[in-house]
Amino acid sequence: MKYELFAFDLDGTLLDPEGQLPLATLDFLNTLKAKARFTVVTGRSLFSARPYIDALGIDIPVVLYHGAVVFHARERRVLYEARLPSSVAQKVLVVAQNFPVDVQVYRSVDDPHIYVRRISPQIEEFVKKERLPVKVIHSVASIVSGQHSSFPSGFPQTLGADGLPRLHPAGSKPNPLHYKTLPPPWSAYSPP
Repeated sequence: MKYELFAFDLDGTLLDPEGQLPLATLDFLNTLKAKARFTVVTGRSLFSARPYIDALGIDIPVVLYHGAVVFHARERRVLYEARLPSSVAQKVLVVAQNFPVDVQVYRSVDDPHIYVRRISPQIEEFVKKERLPVKVIHSVASIVSGQHSSFPSGFPQTLGADGLPRLHPAGSKPNPLHYKTLPPPWSAYSPP
């Protein structure tokens, strides 16, 4: 069987623990490129993933934000984007205030910032690892307009809170300090 496309995660797959692309990985991907195409599927934002996408010479669509965005690397345009409706995002923000979680708000693919109420040690570690600019705002709800992505991260046992039946947990690593809530799976892409 001939495979025509391979999709790889960045963190924990292509990148080493320091966030670097090891030479052996680059050699493997260069060999693979002669036989098939490959792309990236990652939980990272476009701003965080773009240096790797460019370094790998990917010129086809990539999947970002845990599947919430499909971005064409060569054409530099969004092909698909799933956003939380403002009403749901505001509900997430209200409920999250009652739990020991850090809320990260992503406004759009074009905005590299994450917006937070405070910089906790977990947020500090996250923005350092992902090389993201962060803006501290007094009211996260004040930037919620239209649709956007809102990721409360914190303790999984606290995020199954009442009042959020339309959201489902998502995460790629068993880390009790990092947990994301995304749009429900039934809101996923459907062909035009």
